[in-house]
Amino acid sequence: MVESFPPYPDPFTPWIPSLKDVLIPQTVMDAVNNATGMNFGWCKAHACPCTVGQNNGVSGTPDPRCKTCFGRGTYWDDPIDFVGAVSFMHTQSAPDEPGAIMDPVTGRVMRASPVITIPFTNSDGSLCPAWPQGGEKDAFIETDGLSRFQTPMIVGQDLYLPYRQNVTVNSVTSYDPINHVIAPVDPEDYTVSGPSITFSLPEGTGVVVDYYASLVYVAWRVAGGIPHMRPAGLGANLPRRFHIQTLDVWLRTLNNPNALGAPI
Repeated sequence: MVESFPPYPDPFTPWIPSLKDVLIPQTVMDAVNNATGMNFGWCKAHACPCTVGQNNGVSGTPDPRCKTCFGRGTYWDDPIDFVGAVSFMHTQSAPDEPGAIMDPVTGRVMRASPVITIPFTNSDGSLCPAWPQGGEKDAFIETDGLSRFQTPMIVGQDLYLPYRQNVTVNSVTSYDPINHVIAPVDPEDYTVSGPSITFSLPEGTGVVVDYYASLVYVAWRVAGGIPHMRPAGLGANLPRRFHIQTLDVWLRTLNNPNALGAPI
C-alpha cells in the first residue's frame, strides 16, 4: 500500500496589520510635538549665485568677497517661528540608521546624530511652513535656548560672531605676541551690535570672544528609516525629519576661513 501524503501546504503568508491603524495619527503626533518640543526659528536656505559666476576664473566655488553669503555658497531668509523637537539617532533601533558601532579597541562607540522633527501643523492648527518647504542646508535657531561659545577673531579681519541671536558678550581676551601673554580686553575697547563686534585695538590683534547666544543648527541630510517617511505612510501628513549639525561645525566642513567670520 502506497502511503499518501496531504497536499503540500501553500506558502505561509504572515499577517501584516494595516499600517494606517498602527501609525500614530497626524493630529496626535502634532499635539505631542507642540506640547513637548522647543521653539525654533526656521531659516530657508538658498544657493548663492556667486557660486556659478567666474570667480578668479573658477566657476562652481563661492566668492569669498561675496557680501551676501560671505563665501559660504549659501544664504538664509529671516527666521519663521515654529515648535520642533530634537532627538538623537542612537536612540532609534533602525537597521539603515545605525546608532552605534563596536570598535575592537575602544569598544562601543555612539554615532549620535541630532535630528529635528518638523510637525505638519502648528499648535493653532495652521500649516507649519517648514513642513512643505524645509530642505537640506536650512538653518534652525533654538530661540529660547542659550549656549556659551568661544569664537577666535582677528581685529580688522573678522567682524561678526557666527551666532547672532540673543548675543551677550561675557568677556574678550587678547594675545600679546611680543611678551607672549594673554590679557583681558576692557569692555570700553569693543562695541557689540547684534553679531557685529568692533574693536579699538591694533589691527591683527588676536582675540577670543566668550559669549552667550542662541544655538543654530543646519540640516545636512534627510533622516530616513522612519515609517512616516516611507510610502507606507498612506498619505498621512506626518512629521518630517532632518539630520542637523551645529552651525560652527557645519561651517568648518566648508574648509573656507571666510565662512566662519560672518553671521548666519
